[in-house]
Amino acid sequence: MICHFFTRLESLGGVESILRVHMALDRESGIDSTGVFACEQDAPLRSRHRDACGLGIRGWHSFAQVAAQFQRHAATANTVVFHNLWGFRHVEGSLPDHVLRIGMLHVDGPVSRWAVERNAARLDHVICVSGAIATHAKNYLPEGCVTSIEYPIQPPPGFSRPPRRNHVIGYCGRLNREQKRVDRLPLIADEVLRRTKRSVFEICGEGPERSALEVGLPPATVFHGRLSGSDYWRTLASWGTVLFSSDFEGTPIALLEALSQGVIPVYPRIGSGGEDYVGRVSEKLLYPAGDPAKAAEVLAWLDSLPKSDLETLRSRAVAAVRENTPASYLHCFQSVLCRAVKRDLAPKPRPPLLIHDLPLAVLARIDPRNSY
Repeated sequence: MICHFFTRLESLGGVESILRVHMALDRESGIDSTGVFACEQDAPLRSRHRDACGLGIRGWHSFAQVAAQFQRHAATANTVVFHNLWGFRHVEGSLPDHVLRIGMLHVDGPVSRWAVERNAARLDHVICVSGAIATHAKNYLPEGCVTSIEYPIQPPPGFSRPPRRNHVIGYCGRLNREQKRVDRLPLIADEVLRRTKRSVFEICGEGPERSALEVGLPPATVFHGRLSGSDYWRTLASWGTVLFSSDFEGTPIALLEALSQGVIPVYPRIGSGGEDYVGRVSEKLLYPAGDPAKAAEVLAWLDSLPKSDLETLRSRAVAAVRENTPASYLHCFQSVLCRAVKRDLAPKPRPPLLIHDLPLAVLARIDPRNSY
């Protein structure tokens, strides 16, 4: 049996979206799996997902308590997939030696790279959603122990795209400064509106920077907050353009979902999995990392294009992700499970002193990046 391990299943992040694909489709794809989610409540989760369970972990609990509960719930697993390696060094030592330990990395950033370096000696295989993080992981694991995988896209059943609003520039993601760098959005908006007066910005997501964005972005900006299901897809699919401002990413699933609906992306060159997809639409849609003026220049160029050229770009966007289906993703995932073999791992380390027993809320205050 395969056990997926992560913090949450029902929040709105990209990792959670992929885990919901597993919880919904693993069984019918021939994958015997369960999901253990540290910060979800068990009874409500089981009522909505037959193969998932929650540990009910809160800020006052410690990793020692996480490990003890996880050991009970994963007792029958022969493979555990640690998504983003959350809690890996605190939890994996509670597993028997014969269990395959697979890390799945959904983001490429300093913490993810450090996690690979620190834990490679205790991992049998690593699955990566971008070529950049896969290349990094190959420096620390033996040949054949690192696999790249492409995310699936799954609109709601019966979804029909709403009318296109070409003048709308959308942002979809967490509203935070670290990684997503949404503090750049007002700079981009100011420059865009200096060049063209008809663009309107819309924001889909929540986070600590929302108040600053409400002040910094143009008054006509629409803040949708967190959306899910058909509401999310209708909003995203109606945009003319989707804008990204991040310092680092894996492969943003919002990018793939936007492409599937013909939304034109404007994306920074940050060495992530996103550039390959955007380049299939047009290399002109990629701008230098951390350069709001260049991002605005790309948006102004799009605004100047005739409708026929925009439709060509939209057709290329849809074609870029045509093969990103749940079936192809699960086939690749299953092939990894078949190929992954138990290797000689380093001796089990002792759990990190003090950190293992401190409340998670205290650890989050000490290190907000969760690199513990």
